[in-house]
Amino acid sequence: MSSPPANHPLSTSTPSTTRVMPTSTNSTTAGADTPTVEIRGRERQGSFGGSTKAKVLKPFNTANIKILLLENVNETAVSALRGQGYQVETHAKALAEDVLIEKIRDVHCIGIRSKTKLTKKILDAAEKLGVIGCFCIGTNQVDLEHATQKGIAVFNSPFSNSRSVAELVLAEI
Repeated sequence: MSSPPANHPLSTSTPSTTRVMPTSTNSTTAGADTPTVEIRGRERQGSFGGSTKAKVLKPFNTANIKILLLENVNETAVSALRGQGYQVETHAKALAEDVLIEKIRDVHCIGIRSKTKLTKKILDAAEKLGVIGCFCIGTNQVDLEHATQKGIAVFNSPFSNSRSVAELVLAEI
């Protein structure tokens, strides 16, 4: 097996390091004691063209982040998020479409199970939504194409029911 050419993104001749470097404090966005962090990676080559610019990450206040958890998400998770200072709203069941549209307007993160359907109409109402957590095996209850177009990350937990299934099988035996 031959090595990739020197100008290939996987070439070992180009260092691939990431450095995290604290820079000056920005008191207007984060408070006087919180530094801004700058992340730099290697310059992109080949088909990517051009070079990447440093991305400046700014700290955020968890109290400004709103999370909506539907369909009876485990109380341990709710307590952990609240303990970190997030604004968490929970509902034991899936919400009707009109109620969900109203609730999702200023939510940054939503956690759902299989009964909640996040359609194009609902996603269009989500002005601040950045992430959808599907606490179930699939993501078919989310309009993935539209979520992608809006830049909303979607994830699931495919092994979340493994223990329950194993317990049921053992009980049936």
